[in-house]
Amino acid sequence: MDRETAEEITRHFDVVAESFRSEIGTLRNDFNGLGESLQSEIGTLRNDFNGLGESLQSEIGTLRNDFNGLGERLQS
Repeated sequence: MDRETAEEITRHFDVVAESFRSEIGTLRNDFNGLGESLQSEIGTLRNDFNGLGESLQSEIGTLRNDFNGLGERLQS
């Protein structure tokens, strides 16, 4: 292989390598953005489930009071 061909192959690989580096950087940014988005969604879901848990506890307390009151009326 002559020197000119070797240099041309080297330039070609340099271009391909730079393209790969660029694509990897783009993928890294995409994954970072996805991670941030997922963290945000997880936080929202956590808040929603906490609110649901508090609501269920309140409803269960109301039912407990209703059953206790019913039991007292039945015993009278």
